[in-house]
Amino acid sequence: GLVTNFATAFAEAAVPEANAGMLMALVGAGGLVANPLAGWLVDRRAASGVVAAFAAVMGAGVALVAVLPMIPALLAGAGLLVGIGYFGTVTSAVVLLAKRAPEGRRASLISQQQNAVDVGIGVSGLLFGALIVATGAPVLFALAGLFLVVAPLTLAILATRRPAAARG
Repeated sequence: GLVTNFATAFAEAAVPEANAGMLMALVGAGGLVANPLAGWLVDRRAASGVVAAFAAVMGAGVALVAVLPMIPALLAGAGLLVGIGYFGTVTSAVVLLAKRAPEGRRASLISQQQNAVDVGIGVSGLLFGALIVATGAPVLFALAGLFLVVAPLTLAILATRRPAAARG
């Protein structure tokens, strides 16, 4: 909800020579990089750390959106980072779930995970829409980006500090 509903309109206003299609094309290009990379990384690293890293990349892209009015040239970087982060997060989360879910429940759990993505899109759209009036778009993009960088990395670090028995 944040990117498709708000970042595209904000980017169009900040970078008049760009349009929503350009931003979304860059997001899609980021996905073309992220999807195979996510699969490769999850095969070789702790999947939860990979999910967290991609979420942080998405946050960096969202934070770059905040500075587009001052530095329009960052549009390409913002779009690519958002795409790499978003698609990398979704792909690595699906792979993580597929690795850990019991075989007889795997498809049901993956479909529930995709519903969680859709709920997140809806909730973020509502929340961002309500807060943008109070804070202004640049501040809110910066705060959302910072949150998306800090929260998943913090959770990944905390997960590595749990006792082995609690990790399952």
